[in-house]
Amino acid sequence: MKLFPIAGCGILFLLLESVSYGQVITIRVIDIRNGKPLEKQHVSILIIYDRDETTPTKYDKVVKLETDIEGMAQIRLPEPLPGTLQFGLRMTSQHWHYVSGSMVSTKKLTQQGIELIPTEKRKSDCRIKAKAGEIVFLVRPFSFFERLFYPVMKEL
Repeated sequence: MKLFPIAGCGILFLLLESVSYGQVITIRVIDIRNGKPLEKQHVSILIIYDRDETTPTKYDKVVKLETDIEGMAQIRLPEPLPGTLQFGLRMTSQHWHYVSGSMVSTKKLTQQGIELIPTEKRKSDCRIKAKAGEIVFLVRPFSFFERLFYPVMKEL
């Protein structure tokens, strides 16, 4: 029965650790056509504190991550939580339609989640929904004709 105090200390440590480091935000990159996750995509997060907000003594203002095999990357936000976050996505191929970035309220993100959808798609058409604490970049590859004319359109 000596294990109980040790287990209790372990649980208390885990609780204290989660409180001191703040909210975990999940970023997902998903192909809107088939719902498949995209790995090795580059995500950056800019942590923005307003002038009237208390800032931590030490934190990374810019965090760069890469999505894993499940198309996900996670960041644990500093405490106190910042008022605003700016997310950016840079695809490994230039032949994708996507929203390259967005500035979001931390409160809205942690309560509702946010989907970033290419402009030609309507949010109501999308089957993939973000959960609270999650930002989802929905992307789609260029069509055959878009790829064909991309070099010409790029020059304009």
